[in-house]
Formats: sequence, structure tokens, C-alpha cells
Amino acid sequence: MGRVEFIGWSLFLIMYWIPSYLIGVFADEILPLNFPVALILLLYWFSLLVFSAISIVFTIRRLHDINRSGFWYLLNLVPFIGYILLFIWTVFTPGTRGSNRFGPSPIDPDTEIVEVFGEQDEEPPAPVQQQQSVTDINEYELPCPQCGTMNAVKEVKCTSCGTRV
Repeated sequence: MGRVEFIGWSLFLIMYWIPSYLIGVFADEILPLNFPVALILLLYWFSLLVFSAISIVFTIRRLHDINRSGFWYLLNLVPFIGYILLFIWTVFTPGTRGSNRFGPSPIDPDTEIVEVFGEQDEEPPAPVQQQQSVTDINEYELPCPQCGTMNAVKEVKCTSCGTRV
């Protein structure tokens, strides 16, 4: 996942998460607990789990783009320093050029195609000529096992000695 794509998805998740967070806090702190409020809180917690899972996946994909293991995400467990370091890596560090140990570049996947298949401007190899199809079975002849006379394939018996061909 490239930087621009990562930042775009992160902004989308933040813009979607903020209203759900405000609704969840409002429902939890201000409204009395009843069925509709409980349903709102349940949806809030579900959306929080979904947003967290998506955020983790996107951050790991971004770490893979800069050729770092997804285990670096655990830097979030280190207060303050871990957040800053991951922020710098995911937002400001450019991805590795070409492919790395996690796969091809998300920005220029054509480089992988060129490495494997060659330049696109090359002429394709000449097609293999197909053999002509058999149109007439009478063209072929088989020798008689007894006398050696050549007989047409359609013949069942040798025309010379009468042996089964």
C-alpha cells in the first residue's frame, strides 16, 4: 500500500470513526440506558472493532511496502515513541523501489511484468505453423505384412495376396 493510498484510507476511517465515536459517547454518557441506546452502543463497539481491524491491516500493508515486518505494528504498545515512529514510517517513508520480500511494488506493478515477460514493445514470437488436416484418408497407404504390397488405408485385405491389413 503506497503512502497516498494509506493516507487516503486513514483519513476516510478517521472521518467515519469520529461521528460514530461522538454518537457512542453521547449515548453512553447522556441518554438513559434502554433498548435503542443499548443498540446504538452495540453498533458503536462493533464499528470500533471493525475500524481497528481495518486500521491494523492497512498499517501492516504499509509496513510491508517499506520492507518492514508487520510485527513492527507492536510499537504501538510503546507509549508515545512507538506512535511517533510508526507515524513517520507510514506517512513520510517512501516505499521500496520495485519488489521486496513482501511482493511487487504497489505503485509500479509493471516493473514486475517487465522483469518476467520482457518489454511490451517486443514483437511476439512467430506462431507455430499448424499441420494440414487430413482431408482424404485415401492419401495414406500401409504395407501388407505378408507380401509388402502398399494398400490404401481404406482396404481391409491386401489387393495382391488377400491377407488382412
